[in-house]
Amino acid sequence: MVAICFDDGAVGSSADSTSMRIINAIANEGFRATFFYVGNWINSTDKENEVKYAYSKGMEIANHSTSHPDLTTKSASEYDTTQQKLRDIIGAEPAALMRLPYFACNSAVQSALSDVSLITCSIDTQDWNGAASEQI
Repeated sequence: MVAICFDDGAVGSSADSTSMRIINAIANEGFRATFFYVGNWINSTDKENEVKYAYSKGMEIANHSTSHPDLTTKSASEYDTTQQKLRDIIGAEPAALMRLPYFACNSAVQSALSDVSLITCSIDTQDWNGAASEQI
């Protein structure tokens, strides 16, 4: 089993936006993925529409914090605020998942979010850091 996930977004709902192309490609092949959103980056109706569209295509909507901080230096409100925002946008309960910004976690984060599945990964593709497709 492979879990496919994307984080950061939203970028908007125009047909040629990266997110929309990814959502459509996944949905058209009958697959599903998890989209982890940063709450403060969903800052327009267009970006809200992307989240709604992803949800309507069967994608799992989940949390990547409110402002993308190192959570070892912030509070659980980073989760709560975005969870409420996503709930308001999709009209349903988002997944109780948190993709940890920078994969940063410690016992305080684990304790504050003990009822949330904290997501990390075994391979960081470095795509966010400008890695070329050959490097990825």
